[in-house]
Amino acid sequence: MTIQDLKAIYIASLGSLYDASEAGAIYELCTEYVLGTSRSAPHTVLTEDRQAELQRLLSGLQQGIPVQYLTGRAYFWDAFYKVSPATLIPRPETEELLFWLQQDSAALPRRDIRVLDIGTGTGCIAITAKKILPEAEVYALDISGEALEIAAHNANAQGVDVRFLQDDILQPAPHAGQQKWDIIISNPPYITTAEKAAMHRNVLEHEPHRALFVTNDDPQQFYRAIAAYAQQHLHDRGTVYLELNADFGQQTAALFRDHGFTTLLRKDMQGKDRMLKAWRS
Repeated sequence: MTIQDLKAIYIASLGSLYDASEAGAIYELCTEYVLGTSRSAPHTVLTEDRQAELQRLLSGLQQGIPVQYLTGRAYFWDAFYKVSPATLIPRPETEELLFWLQQDSAALPRRDIRVLDIGTGTGCIAITAKKILPEAEVYALDISGEALEIAAHNANAQGVDVRFLQDDILQPAPHAGQQKWDIIISNPPYITTAEKAAMHRNVLEHEPHRALFVTNDDPQQFYRAIAAYAQQHLHDRGTVYLELNADFGQQTAALFRDHGFTTLLRKDMQGKDRMLKAWRS
């Protein structure tokens, strides 16, 4: 069987879950993982072992399991990250937030910068922030010990020095009050439970709900906690960078202004209010 033959089987088998274009893209991720390259010719004949591994992946995909969890990795910024059901799968929207930090980085001092990533998951934000600001002291916080283990693995695998903290931003431990930061960055839970009906089953059934969802009654819960924390623990000229629920962009900006910050919203590639920068002038 050739690569092209099995691609047709993938597209047909996954038709109830994905359109042909998305199923084809998923197949490319699977072949890159199994073959170790993305440049195999369509008529390359697959060995029995590789066919079996690709069939195993297909079986998992038919159950709605995300390809990233089946392969145990996801690409973000410039590297593959280890992922598991304990962590969200890194997404391109979060790269856009880090591009914003990168654009602003030229105006920052090169030393004595302290950065906190709240809700680190795989560690992709903290690790990339350290790459953007190599002289900075970067910390990453998460409530999940399992997520922190994966984040630490990713930092070690990429040779990046990030320090990890287990804590709950909704109820931070007393020692957190002693910390001061120049940059706080976060992609907190922001999807309301009312939005579940429109979401793909591979997200609903497999990604960690604690890292995704907030209640309909209090969709600003995490942003309010971050704003209150930043009000107390951000240096005078510090900056907060946040990924947002586009439906609540204006409300989140107003919340931070109520806490004494100047705010700027930025749209994502789809033209939605997806990012917020807040700072003290």
